[in-house]
Amino acid sequence: MSRKTSILNSMVLRRLAILILVISLVFVLSSCGLFIYNTPSEKEESGEREGADEEGDSQGEESEAQEPEDEAGSEEPEEEAGSEEPEEEEAEPEEEEPEGPPENGTGTYEYEDGSVYDGEWVDGKWNGTGTLTSPRGWTYTGTFTDGVMTGSGIIAYTNGMIYEGDVYDGLRHGKGKLFLTDGSTYEGDFNNGYMEGQGVFISGDGWYYTGSWAQNLRHGYGKFTFKDGAYYEGDWYNDVQHGKGTQVYTDGSGRVIATYTGEFADGKRHGTGTMKYPDGTEQTGRWANDEFIGG
Repeated sequence: MSRKTSILNSMVLRRLAILILVISLVFVLSSCGLFIYNTPSEKEESGEREGADEEGDSQGEESEAQEPEDEAGSEEPEEEAGSEEPEEEEAEPEEEEPEGPPENGTGTYEYEDGSVYDGEWVDGKWNGTGTLTSPRGWTYTGTFTDGVMTGSGIIAYTNGMIYEGDVYDGLRHGKGKLFLTDGSTYEGDFNNGYMEGQGVFISGDGWYYTGSWAQNLRHGYGKFTFKDGAYYEGDWYNDVQHGKGTQVYTDGSGRVIATYTGEFADGKRHGTGTMKYPDGTEQTGRWANDEFIGG
């Protein structure tokens, strides 16, 4: 019994010791303010009130901070800035419009296509003497009438040809002389830019033609003289002997060896004709493609 009693006493003492330890720990914690109660303390309530007050103040501050933004929006600064745009546009330098051609007197003017006129002006048009340079390279120096090459002057073409003479409505028209690049020349009548009418063409090779022309072709009546002295005189059609005429043949040194008088077709003896030789003999009859076919 004594042994059991001692064991029970030991257990009671241990429990008392644990209880005393727990009570002491609670006392210590409550004295330090670290013990958590279910009922809020005055300190916590005051803290909550202060936090609520601070939150209300912060919300008030936010609303006050927003008011200037609303006021700024009501002022519409962007529209005010936009209202100043006309002033900025007026401040920008305006592009100057190109000056037009001179009205009267003398002057030089370059057109949008690159052509340049330098000379006399009347009522804003070329009138009098001047020089026109084309963007393609040719130039005309002479007289102008109401903005058109009309009168007389010199045309220098891009291929090297040169024309001196009458001009009408921008074309060779009237009397003039044309210098070709191979050394040939034509002097005579021009019509709407063509060698047309009566004129003399001297080739750079030595032959020459005097007679009628139509659109740069020998056409009508004329005389063609070869450089060796031989010649044809008679009718022409589209640049060839055609019709009636006389052709004198030489040996190349100028000595006449035969003379044909008669009909021609496409540059050949064709039709009725007579061939005479220096010894007095003759061939009279029909000819075809330069050949005698009989009397």
